[in-house]
Amino acid sequence: MVAWIWLGVGFLFLIGEIFTSGFYLACFSGAAFLTTVFSFLKLSLNWNLLFFAVISLIFFILVRPFFMKVLDRQGNKISTNADALIGLKGIVKKTIDSKKGGRVIVRGDDWWAFSQDSLNIPKDTKIIVLKVDGSKLIIKGEN
Repeated sequence: MVAWIWLGVGFLFLIGEIFTSGFYLACFSGAAFLTTVFSFLKLSLNWNLLFFAVISLIFFILVRPFFMKVLDRQGNKISTNADALIGLKGIVKKTIDSKKGGRVIVRGDDWWAFSQDSLNIPKDTKIIVLKVDGSKLIIKGEN
């Protein structure tokens, strides 16, 4: 009976890991699955909990850092939302005034933009996005 509980706990942690990141719940899930095997020895609940705690700690110290390095090495860092605009090229739709800014088109979207060097940039000039600051872009003219 205790084995089924540990198995259920392992699956709950595994399902929780799907909705989170960082392999925190996966460590608990792995420990719960190993405790399922350990529970067949018919030892007391205290021994099961101790085994679960020790295995969880080992997973946090040894296994989690390994998987984090593997994922980092594979280059899984994907720019999303506004960060995905950095480095993209666009075109000036309305002249960029050094103080008031202007409008640019990047990926088909119209953005309020300011020049990085506080320069005037004329209409139809090609630009590169350097930074996203709230709802406006910081740009420079493409050379």
